[in-house]
Amino acid sequence: MVSNMNLQRNSHRNLRALIVTFTILIHLSSCNETEKQSTQNLPIGEGQGNPVFEFTSYPIGEPAPTTTIALADINNDNWLDIILGNGRHSGGQNGYFLNTGKSSFEGMVQFGYEYSPTIGIAAAYINDDDFIDLLVGNGSCKDKYPSCEQVPSLVFLNTGNPPYFIESSSDFPSKLRSVALGDFGTDELTDVLLGSSKGAPQSVIGYKNLGQGNFDENADFVLTQSSGTAATTALAVADLNKDGISDIVAGNRGSWSSFESTIHPLTVFFGLEQGGFSDGLALDLDMHYQTLGLALADINNDGYLDIIAARGGETPPNSSGQQNKVYLFNEASGDYDDNSAILFGTGNDASRGVAIADMNDDGRLDILVSNECEASYIYLQDEKG
Repeated sequence: MVSNMNLQRNSHRNLRALIVTFTILIHLSSCNETEKQSTQNLPIGEGQGNPVFEFTSYPIGEPAPTTTIALADINNDNWLDIILGNGRHSGGQNGYFLNTGKSSFEGMVQFGYEYSPTIGIAAAYINDDDFIDLLVGNGSCKDKYPSCEQVPSLVFLNTGNPPYFIESSSDFPSKLRSVALGDFGTDELTDVLLGSSKGAPQSVIGYKNLGQGNFDENADFVLTQSSGTAATTALAVADLNKDGISDIVAGNRGSWSSFESTIHPLTVFFGLEQGGFSDGLALDLDMHYQTLGLALADINNDGYLDIIAARGGETPPNSSGQQNKVYLFNEASGDYDDNSAILFGTGNDASRGVAIADMNDDGRLDILVSNECEASYIYLQDEKG
């Protein structure tokens, strides 16, 4: 899972940081050792064709069970820094790399627990200062990794001085699969959103920010999804229908042990004026599809955010992957229509993450997709959109 900051379209500085992110996703693939070696020099290409750019790829940090990455300007020097989340089921220590501004990064500075099973990191202004803070979501330890610490998910507040991050007094459930940050009220405070693992049907949980980075110990809302949802693997927050209220997109995966026709690989919850959220709008109802990465962007320039879903493998019998998908907002109906969605990719890619940027400076947004154990791709949008 890749946590996306809002990258400025024409910023060379931010584009350079985005490219570094993509090379890391290749280097830190969760394949076996033989597969790792073969993937390190694979091209980032245009769809199924030849490479679009020649990238200089170099590893960041030591080999680790890295499961998530975020970009943020930690020290307010106007350069995007890299935050890695390590661990997942085996446990690891998270860390960040400060951008030197010279196409290189300083060594990793570790923070948090030494053996936490981190699965997601989101960056935003959480308390009332001018420094970017972090939400770290932790998953579940597996018995075969005895050193793994089953710790809660945590907020780390940025002090503005090295080593920057300190653990706040607020903690949240562990055994998660995704995290996000957004304002779900009218107080302009950043609230916490969690996607649970094996917690269906209560798989999207929100916690209210009380100010100064403190949170209510009880959940502010719980959004119910289908009984076949084993985990909420991706979350995104934005005002999708331009009513001034934050909405939620949840990407889901099904269960390995049982397949139910009620699994919703993608669910949209629209925020309501009176508070709370609408019943989930289920997209792509199919027991073999799943969404492992999400991005929101106005792909067709109609003024509304579209949903871009990376739909990787893992769930048999189609474990090799599915075609990725763009869901276009339908202004007439005020929601999304699966029938008008755009498919892209080979259908055999194990896609895990997706990011959006204008990669060739032609004024059109392009799609970057990270794939496990194989080449990651850039899909350039043509003149027809």
